[in-house]
Amino acid sequence: MLKMVVNAVLLGLLFALLAVLLVVVNFVLLLNVVFIAPFSQQLFRIVAAEVVTVWLAVGKLYMQHVLKITHTIHADSRLKEVEKAIIIANHQSMIDVVVFNQLAAKFNRQHELVFLAKNTFKYVPLVGWGAYLTGTNVYLQRNWTQDKSKLRDFFGKLLSSKRPFWLMFYPEGTRLTDKSLAASQAFNRQQHRPHFDRVLSPRSKGFIAATQTLRPEISAVIDVTICYSHRPPLFSHILRGTRMSIAVHAKVFPIADLPLDDEGLREWLFDLFKAKDKLLSASSS
Repeated sequence: MLKMVVNAVLLGLLFALLAVLLVVVNFVLLLNVVFIAPFSQQLFRIVAAEVVTVWLAVGKLYMQHVLKITHTIHADSRLKEVEKAIIIANHQSMIDVVVFNQLAAKFNRQHELVFLAKNTFKYVPLVGWGAYLTGTNVYLQRNWTQDKSKLRDFFGKLLSSKRPFWLMFYPEGTRLTDKSLAASQAFNRQQHRPHFDRVLSPRSKGFIAATQTLRPEISAVIDVTICYSHRPPLFSHILRGTRMSIAVHAKVFPIADLPLDDEGLREWLFDLFKAKDKLLSASSS
């Protein structure tokens, strides 16, 4: 009992220190928006990228040495060659974003990483604010009618830009919870499709739009599967001293190997998530 109390106090102090650092990060990013962005977009991007790089280093230390979370990366050897790509991943926890950034940093792609995120994420205190202030992410309503014009404009900018990019999003649309999984399984039954146990059925419209529009520029679609040793880390696990581990699997699919038609892409994405479900089930057994 005493050990748990001591751990809780120490973690509370370290969490408070981390929050203070996040405030500093947000302040620097805000200064970047106000004083640099209006005059030089290139310098603005450089400053934002460097701030994010420093923050990622702090986050990695916090995960490994405070939360005692270790992660291993099983990456396709071709990943280091990919400069422009669409990246899709399963979504279980807010920690997914941190883990994914660490994957990008391993291949020195953190400066090119762009997220398609739910609009509500930018309102999350400190973490969401900071992500918004980097100016690199696109925020969606998860409503195709409302989002398609924003995506069309954004894809147009990517096509006209000469800069490398890793465009990342979660086709499931939301995090895996008992409620969202039950709804997904019910939907699959209605569609006479096999249901999944460890992932949600993917939403294909955004993936199809991105793939068909960006096909002339990208060289690959990168599939990332994040596997937690038990469940996504919770504060109660940390208080009990549970040692969590995360395995990240990244596979490269050359764009030339993907179907050309929309229906083919829809089935390809569904089959990919079927494979994810099997991998996640096997990793937890």
